[in-house]
Amino acid sequence: MNLRSSRAGLCAAAVAAVVVLVLGLGSAAPESASAASLGSLQTALQESGFQTARNRERQIALDHAVRAGTSWIKVDIEWNDVAPNDATRPRGLVATAPGDPHYDWFHTDALILDATARGLRPYFSIHGTPRWAERPAGGSRGTNNPSPQDVADFFAAVALRYGGTYEGLPRVSAFEVWNEVNTSFFFMPQKGADGRPVSPDLYRSIVNAVSTAVHAVHPDNLVIAGGLFSSGTAQGIAPLRFMRQFLCMRRDLVPRRDCGPPVAFDVWSHHPYTDGSPTHRTGNPDDVPISGLQRMSDLLSAAVGQGRIQSYAPLQFWVTEWGWDSNPPDPHGVPEPLRARWVSEALYRMWYAGVTVATWFFLRDGAGPDARFDSGLYTRCSAGVSCDRPKLALQAFRFPFVALRQGRDVRVWGRTPPSSTTTTVVLERFRHARWRRVGSVKVNRFGLFMRLLPQAKGGRYRARIPGGEASLGFSLKVPPDFPVSPAVG
Repeated sequence: MNLRSSRAGLCAAAVAAVVVLVLGLGSAAPESASAASLGSLQTALQESGFQTARNRERQIALDHAVRAGTSWIKVDIEWNDVAPNDATRPRGLVATAPGDPHYDWFHTDALILDATARGLRPYFSIHGTPRWAERPAGGSRGTNNPSPQDVADFFAAVALRYGGTYEGLPRVSAFEVWNEVNTSFFFMPQKGADGRPVSPDLYRSIVNAVSTAVHAVHPDNLVIAGGLFSSGTAQGIAPLRFMRQFLCMRRDLVPRRDCGPPVAFDVWSHHPYTDGSPTHRTGNPDDVPISGLQRMSDLLSAAVGQGRIQSYAPLQFWVTEWGWDSNPPDPHGVPEPLRARWVSEALYRMWYAGVTVATWFFLRDGAGPDARFDSGLYTRCSAGVSCDRPKLALQAFRFPFVALRQGRDVRVWGRTPPSSTTTTVVLERFRHARWRRVGSVKVNRFGLFMRLLPQAKGGRYRARIPGGEASLGFSLKVPPDFPVSPAVG
């Protein structure tokens, strides 16, 4: 979290408290800082085929994920798929028991075993309520107001099953509480009869119940709250407005009186889908595309400083979905060379706002119920995953690099692939039809590097691992924005 950019409205005492409490969140380092001070940025991948593909295809897809340089994979668990989706509670169900015979863990167990065998770290995103756990709320879309205790009981079963000691299954230590809870597609009710938001208060009760359950299994488990959609809708709530009510904070970053209890979680997550470039802005100040992540970071800092968030360790900030469709194959998507540039720049701007894990949606172009999404890093092959073709954005995701004007100079930033052991990267500029060395920079233990280079009139820059691979070139010339829906159906 970029604490140096906290809003001026915070008093000095509050800022001091934030610095002490949120030091674990990555902040943008000054140009003179050492590489070690740059913090970390890891990437994650979401892919529906991880769980639904046949065994061999899943393993190949996971191998693709490793080659993409990802550290994490996002694993969706639909509660109403694992548990019976009957109208009445199953007789004899022991909801907190990881081995209760009413639960079906087959596909999830296989995925977790295959992923961890490759060194990938899974985190769970759990949502979708069975009918017996819903409470009528006057709506027909999304989940209807599930009981916080029922939700917490299921999270307890998941945390126990993947707690590292159950039937030889590996440990999973991060648990996201719901998906896009600020939209009617995933949670109801969003608003009361008077039009005022009610979902933030309902969600606060759910998160606190889940936090108690998950931390009872392992105190250092990570409870991830948020997962908000980037904009408000007619039947949803804009993310910053949702957050302020959820955290009991006012617009001036001061706590509201007579609000709910503090909320307990360890990671805040968001889905900053953006209808254009990473610098694209929207007309609603409560929307949070990539360009708005700093405002979300500031709100989190203020809430921590005012005691509105209770976390096991210093609060983290994650992106648990983001992406753009590519052209090809989507004729309405972002041209692939431009999308590759956006991927690198988005990762830089997320890191600058304090994000430490960024999750791309999807590894492969969609199929079946996900066929409307062409946001893959691989073009889906009709004959199967083994003949998928990598897109240009794959290299930008694996080895992100940007070169941006800063006054008359050039700021370069990047992150080497996690598999790299280099301590230095070479910086190059394309001139006279070839790449020429213009300097070098040290890399921290997470692969991050940043440096200012002397002024230049233009051109492209890249980073290269000595004797190894290079990033894509990044031009100083900023292309015009390309307004686009991030995932066109």
